[in-house]
Amino acid sequence: MRAAEAMQRLLRASWIWTNLQAKASEVIAQATGAEAGLVTTGAAAALTLGTAACITGLDIVKMEKLPDTSQLKNEVIIPRHHRNVFDHSIRAAGVKLVEVGLFGRGIGVGVRGSKTGR
Repeated sequence: MRAAEAMQRLLRASWIWTNLQAKASEVIAQATGAEAGLVTTGAAAALTLGTAACITGLDIVKMEKLPDTSQLKNEVIIPRHHRNVFDHSIRAAGVKLVEVGLFGRGIGVGVRGSKTGR
């Protein structure tokens, strides 16, 4: 079957999104040994949703407030050497990143701070 034909068949199909997500969660959990799984559009979305889940737990009232975290626990501790281009994905949930640790390059330690020129 060609891709265009497959897309046409999918356009005529319908499903209940929550049921699809629940089944995907079961499959991911079984494959990984995790409690549950979540399909996302990529790493950035996973970081945002994971951060939001840490802030709100199962509290729907807190969920509705996001990204306003002014009355919630809203700081995420992150090792300085783990900062990267995905930081914005964590901050999108409404939190402030709090760096801890030493800057590896500045003191010549760690993979990025080695004296080999990396």
